[in-house]
Amino acid sequence: MRKITNFKLVFLGSLLLLMLVLPVTLSTNRQTSTIVADKMTDAPPLTRKSETVDCNNTHSLLTEDFTTAPSYQFTSELEPETATISSEMQLNYTNMENTSLTQLVFHLHPRAFRDYDGDIEIMAISIEEETFNITEWRVMADLLEVDLNVPIQPLEHMNIHIYFVTTLPNIASRFGYVNDPESYFITNWYPVLAVYDVNGWDRSPYTFAGESFYYDMAFYELELTVPKNFQVACSLPFQQQSSSGTTKQLIYEKTLIRDIAIAASPEFETSITKWNGKTITSFFYKDQELDFRGSQADELGKETLIVYTEAFGEYVWDTLSIVSFPGGGGMEYPGLVLISAELYLNWTSIDRYTEVIVHEIAHQYIPFMLGTDSYHEPYIDEPFAVWCSIYYYEAIGQTEAADIIWDLEYGSYLKYAGGNGDVSLDHDMSYWEAVGMGYGMVIYTKGALVLEMLRQYLGIELFLDCYRAMYDQFRGGNLYFTDFINIFNTVSGLSLDWFFNQWFYQTGLPWIEIESITSTGSVVNFTIVNKGGDWFKLPLSIELETPYETITQIRWINGSSTNLSLTLNHFTENGTITVAKNQFLLRKQYTSTISADFEITIITSSEITNQSSLAILALVPIIIISVYNYQRMNLKRRKKGK
Repeated sequence: MRKITNFKLVFLGSLLLLMLVLPVTLSTNRQTSTIVADKMTDAPPLTRKSETVDCNNTHSLLTEDFTTAPSYQFTSELEPETATISSEMQLNYTNMENTSLTQLVFHLHPRAFRDYDGDIEIMAISIEEETFNITEWRVMADLLEVDLNVPIQPLEHMNIHIYFVTTLPNIASRFGYVNDPESYFITNWYPVLAVYDVNGWDRSPYTFAGESFYYDMAFYELELTVPKNFQVACSLPFQQQSSSGTTKQLIYEKTLIRDIAIAASPEFETSITKWNGKTITSFFYKDQELDFRGSQADELGKETLIVYTEAFGEYVWDTLSIVSFPGGGGMEYPGLVLISAELYLNWTSIDRYTEVIVHEIAHQYIPFMLGTDSYHEPYIDEPFAVWCSIYYYEAIGQTEAADIIWDLEYGSYLKYAGGNGDVSLDHDMSYWEAVGMGYGMVIYTKGALVLEMLRQYLGIELFLDCYRAMYDQFRGGNLYFTDFINIFNTVSGLSLDWFFNQWFYQTGLPWIEIESITSTGSVVNFTIVNKGGDWFKLPLSIELETPYETITQIRWINGSSTNLSLTLNHFTENGTITVAKNQFLLRKQYTSTISADFEITIITSSEITNQSSLAILALVPIIIISVYNYQRMNLKRRKKGK
């Protein structure tokens, strides 16, 4: 009897082993996991470098002494009967270049409007100092060249007097006048000294497609005579006025600024808001439909300055004028923006009204407080302003609205590129004038999308840090695209040349597909093919999903074909690989998901454990039978022995 009891114990032990192993075996195949790789696993580490950037900056409004900056003084009178503004301009100029100059060059932008009966006529030029004489001055196209009898040496200065009459064209434009409602828009209206840079005097022509307002920071003073019943918006802060007969004389404070613009009309109403020592004034037409938005524009201007001050830095001027005008869209000038009167109408989109105002105010930062060569490098300031106009919604908590706008911008550019082909961003205004189309879609829309990709890659805080450093380093001076790249590389601590090379200088969009899915053990191998150009280097979101787990990683692709692999943690027979899921990336398949299904049989470490457990289970009945037979044989032998 005792031997039979031992057999029972062995049998019960085997059953217990079966009960313990079987649940573990069955549960192993139900586990799921999500593995997320570190951001940009193949990218350089996101280590922060010093935000002091060694660039070619020349001035900063806070750190440099601008006593040697050019100084303009205007005594001007607007004559509505002839749509002219007669002026005496005195320019105090110091040669701050490291070379002597035998000639001064001025832009005469109004001459670009001669086909519309606009013009600027130089009446006389003189120099106060006896040292210098003008041997000759001449007007060529829209330039004024002044030849000196002796070169002006570095740090020498002179006072130049120019008498001129500017005629406004009768067009609804950023420069011109209209009769109903009577209003005058006096912009880029005077001889402005060209920038002297590494290429000499800038001689870029006026462009109607975009902007060609590449100026140095200078001091401006203005005494302006207008009819008594006129309201006047100006880039400069108003100081005082006096009256004489039917006119009034307006005196504006001397201000360090990059340009001076004026808007005048007897039809203007005003609404004024003050914030942080700044005065924001809305100038709008007396019309029942226009009054509401006109009276709200100053508040919107204030809210915009709050957002931009937090994002980029202080708005440095004391005033900002938001002016309704009969042209289309909007236009920026230092301290003054023009906004289409149509956008003030109740039936027009409030979002469009907001977008244009916020966009034009963004230009106060670039290219006015921080200057750029907008003729040769329009891809610095316009993409920035579009990006800002969408970021504004995010900053005030309307992220859903921002996402909707990004989707619209994204879709509109992909539609354009699908029909016209992708165009690189690095073209100057001569190119856009020649081709006659695509400037807005490429420079504005694609440019902003590229900046948003950079923001998504760096993260919003690091992205804004780069712009803050740029603003601090170049405020008051001129920024070039090489400096722009240098700032982002230095502040981020990353080498971003790959990004700027392919998104600014190259043509073409990624066209990504998944090919050649194979497996070796627990490793899934696949190839990412890019048909959009063998020069692309991209960080892509890769997601591998099975019934048991989701693995998400950021992996880099290089060139036209990149082999990648991911390691599974659990046995599976099928799954799906998806590329660029929820990733903000300009690509040809914007509306489609890049994915591929696979079916495989993989022996993973987990499966090996499972199969070992099954082998043990298979041995249990054999052990039981063997023990049982052994016990029976022993029992028979013992009986025979008796």
